[in-house]
Amino acid sequence: YILESTRTIYGIRHRNGAIRRVNVNIAATTVENYRRLADAGIGTYILFQETYHSENYRRLHPYGPKSDYSWHTEAMDRAMEGGIDDVGIGVLFGLSNYLYDFTGLMMHAEHLEAACGVGPHTISVPRICPADDIAPAAFAAALPDALFRKNVADIRNAEPNPGVNNSPREAPAMRREVLRLGISQISGGSNTSVGGYDDSDHGEEDTAQFDVSDRRTLDQVVAWLLDLGYVPSFCTACYRL
Repeated sequence: YILESTRTIYGIRHRNGAIRRVNVNIAATTVENYRRLADAGIGTYILFQETYHSENYRRLHPYGPKSDYSWHTEAMDRAMEGGIDDVGIGVLFGLSNYLYDFTGLMMHAEHLEAACGVGPHTISVPRICPADDIAPAAFAAALPDALFRKNVADIRNAEPNPGVNNSPREAPAMRREVLRLGISQISGGSNTSVGGYDDSDHGEEDTAQFDVSDRRTLDQVVAWLLDLGYVPSFCTACYRL
């Protein structure tokens, strides 16, 4: 299904334009399947560790294929072995002590550089936020705003080359602050509900992965970035705004 979808997307033509890059975010899989994704010409393969604290990871993933901590953690090594040299990593800050996960994230990037010859293309820094039946206050390790800003700056200082991503989990005011601290890639017009990008009116669905705090359209986000003095780019070769 993923391969068929990739072929369909790459086959779209509109006037003189085409979709040049399909990034794939799927669960950890085999070297052979990663090789098939590489042969299909995907761009970045993205998979978040969520937390590097193995005990917390297993507690939060008690069953199913994702419950195997080692299989999940070593996915990027298998992706590289399968020919994908462009990967995106990240954790969900708040599931474990942020210093522990920060260290794990940096060590993962260092490992990929040493073992595979190339580090991550992107690093994502989401933090636990409100969702259906989830309140950040229930997580003892949830990051307050000040620590979140510090975390972004520390990641950028430790890893100057990868793109650092920020999602619409954060409100516009916070997104503005972290842009100056090291965020280089942000999204706009996002919908986290199942089937959220079709033409029907879903309203407030309980299938959303998390509550979106920045509900601006893509055009509004681009105009906002320009007003702030940034030069937004959709170029797939660019790391920074």
